[in-house]
Amino acid sequence: MIKQKKLPDIRHEICLKHFEGRKLTQREGKYELPTGQSAKKVQDLPLIIRKPQWVKFGDQYFHLKNEGLFRFWNWGKVQYSSEYPEDRPKVLDNRKDKEYSCLILYRGDVLKLMASIATVHIHGRVHQELSYAEQRTRMKHGCLSLTCGNLAVFMVSLFNELGIKGRFVAGMGLNGPYNTYDNGHSLNEIYFVRQRKWILVDADMGQVFVRNGRPLSLHEVSELIRAGKDFELQSIMVPAVGTWDTSESVSGNFPSFSECIAFGNPEYLKAWYRRVLRVPLIQGNEGRSFYYFYCENTRDRERILRYSGEYKAMDKPEWIRRFYS
Repeated sequence: MIKQKKLPDIRHEICLKHFEGRKLTQREGKYELPTGQSAKKVQDLPLIIRKPQWVKFGDQYFHLKNEGLFRFWNWGKVQYSSEYPEDRPKVLDNRKDKEYSCLILYRGDVLKLMASIATVHIHGRVHQELSYAEQRTRMKHGCLSLTCGNLAVFMVSLFNELGIKGRFVAGMGLNGPYNTYDNGHSLNEIYFVRQRKWILVDADMGQVFVRNGRPLSLHEVSELIRAGKDFELQSIMVPAVGTWDTSESVSGNFPSFSECIAFGNPEYLKAWYRRVLRVPLIQGNEGRSFYYFYCENTRDRERILRYSGEYKAMDKPEWIRRFYS
């Protein structure tokens, strides 16, 4: 029989979890910095760093070398059971926001960057009135609570800052009232140079859209939906992460949307996407908030135009030439 090693009853506990796309690992720190290395405190670094480096959090040092999200927790003093070390430890002193922090290492993998943002994001409305800089600070020291449209706007600002070619896109449904969870959704498109195409990415739901292993654009997804053809969803996040804010600030009637959140079933989510992405919209780049769409049915087109003066209708060939040539 192997004798089980006893752990000290009380120790200082620091936890670091690394989210690299769909991979999650827990990292161990060092109490001494290797000779010849320098480290900055995690709290003094920006949300996004661009190169591997040593960092200090609490009384430990960590080497960040792989892209993705790093989430640091300082639990302070915790008490373990010497007799049953596998039991959950008891936290002896409570730690506030200053003892929690995030870093994102970005070196060019845009999908891992999007997965990092999606992991820290909470779908809600708590931080919608904050500036872009303030929202970044909230993400660094906690979680960022935004609805899909505000998150897509946040992502465009982040793309501009990092030199990524990306844009704000959205979809509209054709049944029921607009500005609801079941008749519209905002996302982003990113231009991938290697594939020479725009790829649709949903940071709110942590999904990309594929067919036969090939990533799709908003135009391709909406065309498949109207033709009654299938597509697949590919999660970019660690399974079972991401949060839905159920506070009073976001309460409302959105039964089918809450179904896909509650059950986590890809078929529920695909059915929802089929409703909300029937008519594609893309934000123009002329410096004003105009969103351009095409819709062959005259009645549906007029209904969308009545919904907002910022929406502009285009003929399908002209729309494709402008945004996908």
